[in-house]
Amino acid sequence: MESFNWKNIFLKDLDLTIAVEIGMRTVIMFALVLIFLRSTGKKGVRQLSIFEVAIIIALGSAAGDPMLSGESAIIPSVLVFLVILLVYRVITFFAAKYQKVENILEGIPMYIIENGKFTMNEEGDANFAQDEFFAEMRGTGH
Repeated sequence: MESFNWKNIFLKDLDLTIAVEIGMRTVIMFALVLIFLRSTGKKGVRQLSIFEVAIIIALGSAAGDPMLSGESAIIPSVLVFLVILLVYRVITFFAAKYQKVENILEGIPMYIIENGKFTMNEEGDANFAQDEFFAEMRGTGH
């Protein structure tokens, strides 16, 4: 049985220059992702919509290549970020203007409590259970 070549598994052709470049690329791309996310106006990640999760996945994909590979430049990723920001702004504009677009992006609002009574059945909804609701309420101090 042959032994593993641990150097090949963990380092391959990595030298100090490449490691420093990867570190610099990672810091730059991470900062750009943070700047982008702050420019969308979101304060946190709690209760993200599917649309916002898709935006974050797209950002991660666009940022990942230049972080890891010297073959990918940073400027094309910045261009991708700008296009994603433009698409985000256009879609959120239409969502604010048209309820139907907002319902497509965010889903249809559901009343959980009406007239002081919990309106969901005991088993809970497929997407939101009664115990989740009470856990959220305890988390907010209510």
